[in-house]
Amino acid sequence: MSGFWNYRVVKRPHHDGATYGVHEAFYEDDQTIDGRPHGINPSPVTIQAESAEDLRDVVRLLHQSLQLPVLDYETGERIPHGLARGR
Repeated sequence: MSGFWNYRVVKRPHHDGATYGVHEAFYEDDQTIDGRPHGINPSPVTIQAESAEDLRDVVRLLHQSLQLPVLDYETGERIPHGLARGR
């Protein structure tokens, strides 16, 4: 299986509302980041790298994920902007 991935902000249900984290989202070759991902890593990403330069690249990619719509963890669907803020 080939494809691509990116970082996405993901909203997950929590016992008293919701939590948000940056997760890796996986897409098939014929998908775009505007579509629903094929899969979402269940664990939020950790920020670490093998060099300071690599760390800057990771932080840049994490920042880019904040510019994209929030995804619902359970469905992979984009959450309308106003609903992404609330619990």
